[in-house]
Amino acid sequence: MYRGSPVKHVLHSLQQTDERRIETGYEYISGIYADGMPYNGAITRINFRKRRWEFAAVSTPDKPKTVLQFVKAHHKNTGIQPQLAWNGGYILNPELVGKLGLPEAYIGSPLGMLISEGNMISPPLYNKPAILFHKNGNVTIRKVNCMEGLTVIWNNQRWRLDGSARNPENQPGDISYYDLLYPGEEIEGNGRVFVRLAGNRVKEILSFSQEHEIDLIVLNSHKIDFKDPSQGWGTISYKVGILSRCPVMLVK
Repeated sequence: MYRGSPVKHVLHSLQQTDERRIETGYEYISGIYADGMPYNGAITRINFRKRRWEFAAVSTPDKPKTVLQFVKAHHKNTGIQPQLAWNGGYILNPELVGKLGLPEAYIGSPLGMLISEGNMISPPLYNKPAILFHKNGNVTIRKVNCMEGLTVIWNNQRWRLDGSARNPENQPGDISYYDLLYPGEEIEGNGRVFVRLAGNRVKEILSFSQEHEIDLIVLNSHKIDFKDPSQGWGTISYKVGILSRCPVMLVK
């Protein structure tokens, strides 16, 4: 039985592995913290030198799913059998929403940065560490946030916001941005236009259409890559088209 930090336990296990022979593998680990409390989990190994890996983040707009359910759905929708899958801790659940004092509408929203298939589904909010998969195959862990500013690109236009435009409490500028660390209870809205970037947009579109009995949803659609048609199946238009109870018109 290993005694001490789980992080040291993982690093010790990795040092005992001949990375040249293994492509993917896993093992269960268990041990005891310094205070005598037990822990258990699993460690997975991936050899980035043998092949080029692709990663995708998936979520559910309604009831929770297990990792195995996500794996089966991904295989069915794309024809690709996942080699590695794990549940992430970046989704706001009812317990976290209660602790943070957020409205229930935030349940199911990403907690911090979430990028999948080149699309930023949710910007960084909490300065939390993120696993970053680089194009050259490297994997790093860094804290990410938008405290130094952000750039918004839409319809061939670009807006650059520096850190001074973040969470202004008094006299906001022409363009400002807010995250969930904004200390105030209200945001000045007189004569201003708000665009919400964070949150589960699929869930909100579906909820709004049902509450207001919408007859038709019109969405802009992505172009299909016939060489890799499964690449765009995680887009908002695809998810709304599958899950909506009313007709959906996709405009290219």
